[in-house]
Amino acid sequence: MKMPPFLAGAALLFWGWFTGFLPFAAMMAVALESSRFIKTRWDFSEKDLFRSWDLCALLFFGGMALFYAADEARNAFAFVQWLPFFFFPIALAQAFAVQPSMDIRTFSWFLRRKPASPETKRFNVGYPYFGICVMSTGATNSEGLSFYFGLTLLLGCALWDARSKRFSKPLTLGLLLAIAAAGLVTHRGMRELQTALETAIGNWFNQRLQRRVNSRESRTSLGQIGRLKLSGRIVLRVEPERRHSPPGLLREATYKYFNRDVWFSEWHGSTESFGVVPGDANFVWRLLPTHPKTNHVIISRHLTGGEGILALPNGVAEIRDLPAAQLLTNRLGVVRVKDGPGFARLQASFGPGETMDRAPSEEDLMVPDREKPAITAIARSLGFSEDTKTDDEKLKIIARFFASQFQYSTYLPAPKSRSIDRRTPLSRFLLETRSGHCEYFATATVLLLRQAGLPARYATGYSVQEATDHGRQFVVRERHAHAWTLVYRNHAWEEFDTTPASWEPIERQQASVFEPLSDFWSRLWFEFSKWRYGKGNYRQYLVWALIPLVGILAWRILFRKDRRRVSSGE
Repeated sequence: MKMPPFLAGAALLFWGWFTGFLPFAAMMAVALESSRFIKTRWDFSEKDLFRSWDLCALLFFGGMALFYAADEARNAFAFVQWLPFFFFPIALAQAFAVQPSMDIRTFSWFLRRKPASPETKRFNVGYPYFGICVMSTGATNSEGLSFYFGLTLLLGCALWDARSKRFSKPLTLGLLLAIAAAGLVTHRGMRELQTALETAIGNWFNQRLQRRVNSRESRTSLGQIGRLKLSGRIVLRVEPERRHSPPGLLREATYKYFNRDVWFSEWHGSTESFGVVPGDANFVWRLLPTHPKTNHVIISRHLTGGEGILALPNGVAEIRDLPAAQLLTNRLGVVRVKDGPGFARLQASFGPGETMDRAPSEEDLMVPDREKPAITAIARSLGFSEDTKTDDEKLKIIARFFASQFQYSTYLPAPKSRSIDRRTPLSRFLLETRSGHCEYFATATVLLLRQAGLPARYATGYSVQEATDHGRQFVVRERHAHAWTLVYRNHAWEEFDTTPASWEPIERQQASVFEPLSDFWSRLWFEFSKWRYGKGNYRQYLVWALIPLVGILAWRILFRKDRRRVSSGE
């Protein structure tokens, strides 16, 4: 079925107006609609039309490759807006072909193997191309009334040409206007419903599925009985400078308040809002501009949706090679990426001393009332009540206390009696079981330091311990997730980890027999991601590879020797 005059051109102009391609859309519209005034037609053969469709397929998949390489794969709507460009050759071939329709085999490489027959269906691409233009315009996510009225007018013209002759024109026009008004009301209602659902679902996921990376809260699993299991999936790759050791710990988040077995970064209306980190055109982000940078490390990781919280060494002063729209940080040392790449291979420069963390306050000396009996008893046994020991002595005493009298375990035994069960999980860890995982050691250490008069905070992130490539690279797995303490001394926040060193081989025992296979695929994906998101502008090679292919197809279609031009009256 042929389209009404100028409908295809109007659809192209509508698409060009909302996508910003109006100059190109105008030229394409003139080219298509000029076929109504130019009487000459091309006598395309079946193979010519096959090649026209192959050209469209080449443009489509080539464009898909370019968008993927440009890290716009996560924005599929941007790719859809280019579809009228990709399929324009077949629409133009249809407009200037002698035949008003095409063999259905044109659009299927599988059907082309079968010979043509009188029963073979034929197909006019006019309306499908019209639909592509409308769909691509909708991918701009325009919300104004101009988009709705323009879309209504285009669809109304398309339906008007196919209306039933049994109904009068005024009745048909009235029905179309009524449908358009009802559609506008429904559209606005669906829009509000979508916004409400997105908000509700987003809150639900934030509350239930993002606890670990939430900058407001961390659940320590204190009191959980049984074996904690983490996978061997590689989440980070760390490459230290030559002849330098990697940072032992990479911090993601810091927390101040402990209440009922849960660590919080905010409490009772306080807020740790995020601020923007200054960056430049070369994607250099200066977290501490005047801080000395004595060491450098390259950290690689994937960022889901281009966003996430970075795991960084203590005292990080500068980040390089991180192409992102924004880098945010708060005064607890959390660094968050916004609108970044799907894969980041950044260089972090760091040094001792100053950190991004806010100076201590009275909250950094708080010990919860329900934990005070056990903490006070242990502090008294360590001699902290006399208040005659220096800060260095207190740290050595606490480190020796945990190293000599506690052991690491992923299995948390049940209490021996109901009377003991009335204790908090942390009290049982300190006074009875003396066995647990890193969250117990870090929590107990923070509270003991606070009881001893030293400001302390609870930190989470990863331990860097597993070397590969003869020590040139380190892999960080999910089971290397770790918790430790930050203590404020010498006017800076320092790392203090009291978890026994035996925790790493104990966790390694949980490795799956299939881990080498998963590591192999992880390395392949890492190398591919390095290439895809690398600094080199390899996308230009894809463009240059497409140009000769497009040129060859166009030449064979337009300049075949045995083709003849005929007038519409022939």
